Amino acid sequence: MSQCTETVIKKRGRSRTRVISVPYTKVGEKGVPLRGQSRELVCRVKDYFKREKINKAPILPVEKVIVRTAAALEIGKNTVVRIGKEKIQSEQSGLKLNTPDKKYSRFKPVTKLDAFKKDAIRRHVYGFFVRREYPTVRKLQVSLAEADLFRGSKSSVAIILKRLGFKHKKFGSRKILMERGDIIAWRCRFLREIKDLNFEEIVWLDETWVNSGHCKKIGWTDDSVEGTFPVPVGKGRRIIVLHAGSSTGFIPNCALLFTSKKTKEYHEEMNHKVFFKWFQDAVLPNLTRPSLIVMDNAKYHSKVVDKPPNSSSRKDEIIEWLNNHDIQYEKAMLKAELLEIIQRNKPQTKYEVDEIAKKHGHRVLRLPPYHCHFNPIELIWAQVKEYVARSNRKFNITEKLQLTKEGLERVTESDWKKVVDHTKNIILDAWKNEGLMEDSVEQMVINIGNDSSSEEDSDSDSSDNEEEERGSNVSGIFPLSPVAERVLDFDEL
Repeated sequence: MSQCTETVIKKRGRSRTRVISVPYTKVGEKGVPLRGQSRELVCRVKDYFKREKINKAPILPVEKVIVRTAAALEIGKNTVVRIGKEKIQSEQSGLKLNTPDKKYSRFKPVTKLDAFKKDAIRRHVYGFFVRREYPTVRKLQVSLAEADLFRGSKSSVAIILKRLGFKHKKFGSRKILMERGDIIAWRCRFLREIKDLNFEEIVWLDETWVNSGHCKKIGWTDDSVEGTFPVPVGKGRRIIVLHAGSSTGFIPNCALLFTSKKTKEYHEEMNHKVFFKWFQDAVLPNLTRPSLIVMDNAKYHSKVVDKPPNSSSRKDEIIEWLNNHDIQYEKAMLKAELLEIIQRNKPQTKYEVDEIAKKHGHRVLRLPPYHCHFNPIELIWAQVKEYVARSNRKFNITEKLQLTKEGLERVTESDWKKVVDHTKNIILDAWKNEGLMEDSVEQMVINIGNDSSSEEDSDSDSSDNEEEERGSNVSGIFPLSPVAERVLDFDEL
């Protein structure tokens, strides 16, 4: 596009000048400015005519048209001949002269679709998953043509799928579990409750672990013995870390680190007894104001107060619970009938952690299952583990314990502020997009497993799946700088 200026006269105020874009095909027409290269050629011709004026005669014979044109424009004779031939060919074909080797943007009407057609094709692809049928490019090419949504080649179908965000990769069940009906409802309750709160007053709580063999496994190497870092075999012993923090940094004096004696499953030692003692004696006393405490739904976070019996309970336990709650029943009733009475009179679920927090003026909010990205402390764990991995040299538990303490000390208030702001944006975007996701999920009714298990079993499964998703490969690593903090001894608890 070429540009020219136009002076606009206004009745009030001074005149304004605006820039107008002009297509190159109109350059040279009346009122359309010439481009820079054309202006240079005009100046060359003018200078040539000046020289002839001074000479008072043509510098070159007038019969030599091509030579005179080349001399006036200061270009080669072959160029003049070639352009003359192109001019003749363009006039015969009814076209205009074009710039050679110029790349023109080609309009692709086949793959250029409007928003309505894109949404229709996306829902059409979702239909394959509803029917439990694998969508392939060939199948989609045929089915889209039959539905009169798109008619094109397989390569065009593949281009459209990529533009719609589809990728040919391994299917993941975690996303399907996140869109299960009960988890969607849980997520909506969580987002509705937290979206309008002051994120600077929220306390984020979680636990993690660090293996003694944790180190960086990627770096510059030539695969020789001299150019390879000695990576330990196996994970080694494990350090369990509990901590809490807010946008102002870690909660002071509540870090708990202890060595796990189990090498396979750390939940055997990270149980409700340890967590509740730490929460009561280390976290709550160090909170200076009433706060909302956010934690995940791990089993040891969610021990129920006065848990009602279930189908695995003995009949005498069921009768004892009914008597303690003054619920009427008949002695001749079978176990199944007694359980039905309990189901009708089941009290609202209360957790021990929630009740002790309420006594201290705080409130607990639990994350939905598979939504650990709603907790900014996960990014802090990634920062600590990154420091431990790049500093690990001896791969023993003593060094790893010291490195973990140093990693925690290096997390600053600025680091916490960044991850909390980042998580806030994720939560607000999730709430804004929840309605859009609902429209898509309605097209995919997928029933995963049997949901008739007890609430505690469901929490346990969700926690285990969350722990599998965690690790050191979490995005959001920020620069580290030192800060002092007292770390609790496990013997104190």
